[in-house]
Amino acid sequence: MLTKETETDLLVLNYPLTPKSNVDDVMRYIDLAISSHLNTYETITLMGDSAGGNISLGYSQSVYNKEKKVKNIIALSPFVDFSLENEEITVVAKRDTIVSPIALKDVGEWYKGTHLITDPIVSPINGDYKDLNVLMISGTRDITNPDTKLLAEKNPSINYIQVENMPHIFMLYMIPESEKANQLIIDMINTDW
Repeated sequence: MLTKETETDLLVLNYPLTPKSNVDDVMRYIDLAISSHLNTYETITLMGDSAGGNISLGYSQSVYNKEKKVKNIIALSPFVDFSLENEEITVVAKRDTIVSPIALKDVGEWYKGTHLITDPIVSPINGDYKDLNVLMISGTRDITNPDTKLLAEKNPSINYIQVENMPHIFMLYMIPESEKANQLIIDMINTDW
């Protein structure tokens, strides 16, 4: 549907995973994919959900993107802070029992490699998005929601959409709320950003 409604090509990246790979491996992989398409496409939009949202936002903050190869980011229920300092994350995790914050801390230790956990390529909540076009969508029953709200507050240039009582990556479900979210994505891609 996305390619038909936007008349764009879609490339799905099968990025390397922890614990065998870390953030540097992932960023190199993403950059290689983007660089190999720069001469083919006028605009590249990087989109991801959950961990892919983290990677999309993190790439935008990486040394690979210092010349703004990618200015357009769509992050769906992104996980944005591996430090897990926000106590609201634990409250949501206990309420919805989706993911253990302890397990996420382990993943963060593997993923960060030689970087600090607070480095924006690892924890995009610490990034600066003022020169980028970012659409970020989250549901209020999503474990990542407390941090996506903070990221949006720190970066008012982000087009942040929050949908009440929706779970993690709700926009991928066959429900009315996902139709609205998907239309926002389509409209964003179809505009001139």
